[in-house]
Amino acid sequence: MLKIAFLLIGPAVFRPHGWAVSLLGGLVVALAALVAWDALDGVAYVSHQAFGSVFLAIALFHVLAVTNAPDRGELVQRLWRLGLPLAVAAALLAPPSLHGDWIASVIVAVALVIDGVIRLGIALVVHVPGWRRNTLVALAQLAGAAGLFWQWPLAPAGNIALVLALSLSLSGWVLVRMGGHLRRLDGKTSILRSNLYSARGWHVHAPSFDDADPPRSPDQRPLIMYNWMPSGAPNVTMRLPVIDRYFAVPDVDGGMSSGHVSLELGADFYISYYPNEEIERSSSNFINTMSGEPTHNMEGSFVPSFAFEVEDWRAPNRRFLLRRFSERRLRAYWDSFRQDKTYSLVNRNCAVAVGPGLEAAMEGVWAGSRPFLRLARLMVDPGLWLAALIRGRAEFLTWTPGFVVDYMGELNRMMDQCEQGVGLRNAFSGAPGMVGQDFPPICDEA
Repeated sequence: MLKIAFLLIGPAVFRPHGWAVSLLGGLVVALAALVAWDALDGVAYVSHQAFGSVFLAIALFHVLAVTNAPDRGELVQRLWRLGLPLAVAAALLAPPSLHGDWIASVIVAVALVIDGVIRLGIALVVHVPGWRRNTLVALAQLAGAAGLFWQWPLAPAGNIALVLALSLSLSGWVLVRMGGHLRRLDGKTSILRSNLYSARGWHVHAPSFDDADPPRSPDQRPLIMYNWMPSGAPNVTMRLPVIDRYFAVPDVDGGMSSGHVSLELGADFYISYYPNEEIERSSSNFINTMSGEPTHNMEGSFVPSFAFEVEDWRAPNRRFLLRRFSERRLRAYWDSFRQDKTYSLVNRNCAVAVGPGLEAAMEGVWAGSRPFLRLARLMVDPGLWLAALIRGRAEFLTWTPGFVVDYMGELNRMMDQCEQGVGLRNAFSGAPGMVGQDFPPICDEA
C-alpha cells in the first residue's frame, strides 16, 4: 500500500522530508512491538479496542462515498470497499461471547492457505524470477495458517494481535527503507527506479525528469485502455469464474484464450505487444508455455495502431477512459520499452507493457502541499488496500489484462475521491473512477 501511495504523491514533495519518513517508520515498528507485547496475555484487549475503533472510523468516513454513488455498478463497488474496514472492525470489537476473534483467526488462516497454495504452485511450476523467495514466503504462510487453526502460540485474540503486529512491522520497515531511498534519489530520478519497486525489473523503463507535469485539463484527450477478455473470444463457450477474468479459459478448439490489453492516445500513439509467432496455447501444454525460464523467451512485435489490431484480430470487449496521467512520461516509457523486443509470457507480455507503463505515467499525479496528510488520506482508503492486493498478486505471478484493468479501476476510484479535497467535507465525488464502455457483442465472422 505504501509503495502505491508514495508513487501517486511522488518523491519530489517527500525528498526534503526523507528523514521524517524513516522516523515515522521507526515509530510504526515501535508500535508493532507494543501490540506484540499486548498480545502475550492472550487477550490483547487494548490492541483489539484500539484497532477496532480505527477501522470503524475508517468505515464511517467512507459512508459518504456510498451515499454519493452515481449508479448501481459504482454503488456495488463502494459497498464492497466499505465492507472491508467494517468487517475488520466488527471482528476486533466483538465481545468474547460472539467469538469474533476466533472467526477472524479462521478467516485469516483460510486466506493464508489459499494464497500460500497458489504462491507455492506458481513458484514451483512457473519459475518466475524470485521463485525461491516466493516458495519460502508460501511455506511461511502455510505455517502461520496452521498456527492460527490450532490456536498456537496464543489464544485466537492474541494471535490476531500478533498478525496486526507483523503487518505493522512490515509497513514500518517499508517506511524506513523508503526514507532512505528518498534521501538518495536525485532531483530527477523516478521513484520506480528504487529497488522497492524493481523486484521483477519491470520499471527499468520508468522515465526521469527534472520537473513535474501540470495536471491535465478536462478538454485534453483521454488515454484509452482496450481490454480483450479471455471469455470474450468468439470460440469460448464455457465460464470459469475468477480464472476466466484474470488468466485464461479453454476454447472450443482445444486451445486457451488468455485475453489482451492495449493503450491508445490519439492516432499517433499505441501500446500493444505481441509475440512474433503465435504461442501454441493448447490445454495440454499451457502450463509448459507459462514457464518463466529464459529458454521460453521469444521475439515480440509492436502493433502499429488500434485499427490495425482490430482488422488483424477482433474488436475488444471493453474500453476505459483514463484522465490522470503524464503524457510525457508515458511516451518516454514506451520509447524505452520498444528498444527491447524480447517477449515472455510471464515476464514481458502485453500486460507487462501496459501495467508498469501506467504506473510510470501516474507518478506524482496527486502531488501537492501537506504530503503527509495526503499520505494518511490514501492509507485509510480501502481502494488502496485492494489495489495493493492486486499489485502483489501481479508481482509474484505476472501482470495479466484482468489485473491491469482492476488495478487501474481501484486507483482511479480512489483518486476521484481524494482529489476533491483532503478533508471530510469535500472528500467524495459522485463521478465514477474509470469510465468503462462496452463494445457491441462480438460475432463469428462469416
